[in-house]
Amino acid sequence: MAVRIRMKMLGRKHRHFFRIVAIDGRQPRDGRVLEELGSYDPQVKETDNRVTLLPDRIKYWMSVGALPSEKCAVLFKKYMKKAEEKAAKTTAPAAAQDREAAKKQEALDLVLETVEALIEERGEDETIWGSMVKQAVKRRKPGFSESYYGFKSFGALLEEGRKRGLLRLERDEKSGNYRVIGTADDKG
Repeated sequence: MAVRIRMKMLGRKHRHFFRIVAIDGRQPRDGRVLEELGSYDPQVKETDNRVTLLPDRIKYWMSVGALPSEKCAVLFKKYMKKAEEKAAKTTAPAAAQDREAAKKQEALDLVLETVEALIEERGEDETIWGSMVKQAVKRRKPGFSESYYGFKSFGALLEEGRKRGLLRLERDEKSGNYRVIGTADDKG
């Protein structure tokens, strides 16, 4: 199959716009496409906003032998770099969110390990306060700070553990502190 990258015409009379598509070369202009790779709207006044591209998919199709039409080749030459920069900007926040989530999970894992060790050491009958957990975490990892992991307070870290179903907590009415009842793995 000879794959081409060309434009598929859409819109209405005197108001056309085009989709840039990967298509079998034997298909008609507006025929069935393999994948949509972007769009081109010649009616948009600002020339930089006329074209939207998916640069990673265009590169993929060209790497497997798809040939762009003359007009598409001109558009790629003119707009590909801007599209790649735009795609890089959109993936950067996602990577930052992944790092943030990984940090939070690391903090929760550290707290969970510490709680399990305290329960094992002290027994299930003895009260384990949130402050005791924090002190034990600081002994295990002296540079520990909940704000580094994205939490405003240690209580917020414990709350997140409860929301995720990792910890069982009980709030003391008198002091307002948390008592750790156990982990999600414990039965009782």
